[in-house]
Order: sequence, then structure tokens, then C-alpha cells
Amino acid sequence: MEKEKSYVSPKLDIVFRMLFGEKQSEKITKDLVESVLGEKVDSIDLSENPEIKGDYTDEKEGVVDILATINENTKLDIEMQMNNKNYIIKRLLSYWSKIYNKNLKEGDNYNELPRCICIMFINENISSLKHLQALTSWKIIEENERKTILTNDFQICIIEIKKAKKLGTNKELLKWVEFLDNPEGEKVREMAKEYDEIDEAIRRLEEITADKETRARIEARQKYYLDLNSEKYSAREEGLAEGIAKGLKEGRAEERKQIVRQMLAKNIDEETIKEVTGLTKEELEEIKKK
Repeated sequence: MEKEKSYVSPKLDIVFRMLFGEKQSEKITKDLVESVLGEKVDSIDLSENPEIKGDYTDEKEGVVDILATINENTKLDIEMQMNNKNYIIKRLLSYWSKIYNKNLKEGDNYNELPRCICIMFINENISSLKHLQALTSWKIIEENERKTILTNDFQICIIEIKKAKKLGTNKELLKWVEFLDNPEGEKVREMAKEYDEIDEAIRRLEEITADKETRARIEARQKYYLDLNSEKYSAREEGLAEGIAKGLKEGRAEERKQIVRQMLAKNIDEETIKEVTGLTKEELEEIKKK
């Protein structure tokens, strides 16, 4: 029996970058972009992406976004995010502004600024988008009329992988979501027979998985994310424990105040109340005011 293949996950940002950001990746990246934007891509240039070196075990030192130019003058930033950080939207806006501004040099005409698009695939759902489809496209639109777009220069596309079933009839994008989520699955194997791009992506993923040096880098990056998630979980658990303890303490304090009010209502003298409850004169006076 043939041993089951075990690929590195294409949802890991460094693997995503190797798959779609290399010069030989033009065919599959072009198809990926077309499936997100829903428009024809005549040309794509991936030459701005430097070769991946080092372990990429730190998020800031290991930024692995894909830079691309399509149709000669449209700039793209494509990224894969494993975790939903609370600043994820602001980060997207920051990345867009950097790409847009870096194309303007001193003395240049503002009309020469290119259209810039950020595309983000994210493995976790974004709570503020929970009522929306898996693919959302954001532009600057007039607030009252809700029809007129201020400029085509700005666009952000977000694809939440876990919402794949809500992609509706977007079969072209669904094939890529399926590939990213489960490259070894039966659905993907069947799609590889129909789509050359998926077949090529699988072959490229096999090459990445088989390279020992590359795999070591990937495992270091994967460990970084596992440690990060472990820290987040521990912090959440500690916060929950602190919250429970605080709630119990506040509950006991409120219960004591209620008992004091009942004692006062029964005209029990204040000295007895202080002796029974352990309250100071000041604390008792504060309760009496409320």
C-alpha cells in the first residue's frame, strides 16, 4: 500500500510565500488573484519578492507577504494569516498605505500613483465580519448614496478560510480555499485532474515538503506559531481565573453590603454591625450613603 503523503501546510505563511511568491509561480498566482478579484489578469510580475533566508522564527523579522504587479501598473500585497490578531484590520490599512506611498517619489505627479490592492487569506474568522460571506471586498464608497466609489486605487480583499461553504457559486476561489485548507484531501485530488493550476500547486508543495533545509525553516516558523498560540491560551486562562476570583470577591463584598443594609433596617446598633462584619467606621458610613 502506498504511504499517505504528508505535506507541510500551505496555510503557514512561509509555505504560502514559497508557493505563490517565487518567480516560477506566475501561473498559479495569476489564477489565485483572478479568483479573488473576479477580473482578468493579463500579466503578473513577482520579481519584487526576495529569496527566503533564515528561520523566520520572529514575526517582524519574518514578514513574508507576497508583492506582485499585475497588468503592468496594479500593485498587490498578498498574505496568509494563521491568527486573527486584534489589530488585523489596521495592519491591512498600514500595509496598503506603505505600498501606495512607496510608488510616489519626490517631484512625481500624483496621477501616476498606481491602483493598490491588499489580499489577505486568514485561517481564523474575524468576529466583526461574522455576518458576511467568506470573501469580502472593501472599497471607499460614498456613505449616503452607497453607490459611488471615490477611487479605484484602494481595495482590500479578505478571504476567511473557515467560511468556505459560504463562498456560494465562486467555484474558482473555492478550489484554492480547498487546496489551502486540505491539500491532501480527496476533493483537491479530484480538482487537480480538472485544473492544471491546482495540479501544479500540489507538485510545488511536494517539492517544498521534500527539501530538508526548507522543511527545517518551516518547522521553526511553525514552532513559533505554536508557542505564540500557547502563550495566548495561557494568558486567556490566567485572565479567566483572575476574572472569576475578582467576581467572587466583588460578589462577596456586595453580599456583605446587603447584609449591613438589612441590619440597619432592623435598627441594629452600628457598633454591633462593625463587630460582626469587620467594617471600619468609614466603610459603614459609605454603605449608609447608598
